[in-house]
Amino acid sequence: MKHLGLILSLSLCICLTSCETDTGSCLQSDWIGVYNLDTSTEQCSGTNTSLNEQIVFTAGSNSNTVLFDGLEITLDGCALDLGLIGTATLEGSVLSLNGLGCSGTYNKQ
Repeated sequence: MKHLGLILSLSLCICLTSCETDTGSCLQSDWIGVYNLDTSTEQCSGTNTSLNEQIVFTAGSNSNTVLFDGLEITLDGCALDLGLIGTATLEGSVLSLNGLGCSGTYNKQ
């Protein structure tokens, strides 16, 4: 019975340490590319605003940055803080963008 308790305790510890969120799984090379808007996902609160049909990420000055719309942005795993523009998250080849009263998803070419 002692061994069963020890095994359960160790299993719980392993589970808790392996289940934490991993925001560091995206590298610069994952972000770099051309993304096209999936227009069926675009939602904007104002009638005069819309998302760009295409956005481009290029390599920044080091392996921890990318360039977006002329701005150098520091990578935070699979999430980017685009300052006043908003935020972006990357999941595989799908980029989700939220900002300026709009949200939508983009697919990498």
